[in-house]
Amino acid sequence: MPADVLAAAAAALGATGVEVRDDLTTSGRAVVVRLEVSGGDVATAILKLGGDHVMANWCGLAFMDAITPGAGPRLLAGDRRLRFVLIEDLGSGPSLKSALAGDDPDAAEAAMLAHASSLGRLAVATRGRRGDYERLVRELDGPEELLAPSPSAEMLLDSWGAVERELPALGLRLTAAAAGDLEATGGSS
Repeated sequence: MPADVLAAAAAALGATGVEVRDDLTTSGRAVVVRLEVSGGDVATAILKLGGDHVMANWCGLAFMDAITPGAGPRLLAGDRRLRFVLIEDLGSGPSLKSALAGDDPDAAEAAMLAHASSLGRLAVATRGRRGDYERLVRELDGPEELLAPSPSAEMLLDSWGAVERELPALGLRLTAAAAGDLEATGGSS
């Protein structure tokens, strides 16, 4: 992690210093680390550096915190020049991915239902708030692409690429039918 990014992260958090505790990077799009924070208001924070979605993360987290506080991690700070965001650390508890890849089908089902329920509550809380989101993106001087009515082809391809990378580790493979559907929608790899 570059020293200038760590110094800027500490300053943005009002801390005396930060150091990388864990590397949480899972894709090639951005570097994600858990920071140990000294002399600040938080003990740890998640730093996401680089990638093409820094402002999407920044705007999305700010919107969620404004509309439905507590529904996810808070945006703590960021630096547009150095291209990073600092996000509240929710801890390293069990993940949906680990539950689905585990040996307990009941735990996997419970995790999936909890995830789907959270997404449903999030959808209800944000329904009809498009104007609020657009105002926030403009206030933050976010890129116009964040105001597009639907995900861009590039975002869909990036997302699908992340799914494809995870399939082998989960013991899954892309079926011919799914590949055909992806080809038909322009999401083939």
